[in-house]
Amino acid sequence: MTMKRSVVPEAPAAPRWPPGLPSGYIQLPDTPERDDMTSPLVLLDPGKARALRIWLGHRDSTLFLFDSYVVPSPVAQVPQSTIYPDMLISFGVDPQLALNRNGYVISDFGKPPDLVMEIASKSTAHIDDGYKRERYAALGVPEYWRFDHTGGQHHRNALGGDRLEGGVYQPIPIEESAPGHLRGYSEVLKIFVCWEAGELQWYDPVSGVYLLDHEAEAARADAATARANAATARADAAEAEVQRLQSLLEQSPEIQ
Repeated sequence: MTMKRSVVPEAPAAPRWPPGLPSGYIQLPDTPERDDMTSPLVLLDPGKARALRIWLGHRDSTLFLFDSYVVPSPVAQVPQSTIYPDMLISFGVDPQLALNRNGYVISDFGKPPDLVMEIASKSTAHIDDGYKRERYAALGVPEYWRFDHTGGQHHRNALGGDRLEGGVYQPIPIEESAPGHLRGYSEVLKIFVCWEAGELQWYDPVSGVYLLDHEAEAARADAATARANAATARADAAEAEVQRLQSLLEQSPEIQ
């Protein structure tokens, strides 16, 4: 008797994201997770990156990426030394390309990111000032910023920036605008990058105001609500007074 061999069906291939990518399309791997990541606390949770994104506008051609590999050309496996900035910004590009690749591939965009920023953490701070600075310069990134919320316990300075000139990074002047307030001007963003008591801020020198983060937006919304409630209360009080006076007039004897 011939035994029929059982066939174990192959597991379906994991769906590609986003859907519709051609077969053989190379996507970059996810970046490794770290226990001491501080970028969400500085950039994302308080809405600092969101505030900057709103101010810059042009969402269809302005790319923000967080903790994603930056490579010259697409590769399925990246060397351990490959860099992935806490935040990068690129102007005049199609953001969908980064979603397709799961990272920033310079050959796709035809240009490096316009700006990268590293947020200090204990495990990676030692390479932010050295190795990453060299790599970003070699890739041709016009501006490289470093922010240390601890005030310089991890990085050499609380705030540091470099601008690419002739293929070499030159330090961006950092000034103390007030005690405990540091800032440097970004030619790329046309705005000041600020360190204020350990908090990241963006200051627009044209309008003379800071960009609003979640907390500031909430405070402004609360103030607007309070003003609206006060105006409504005044209107209600005025209407009540008019009704009171009309009632008094109706009850008074007619003047002969």
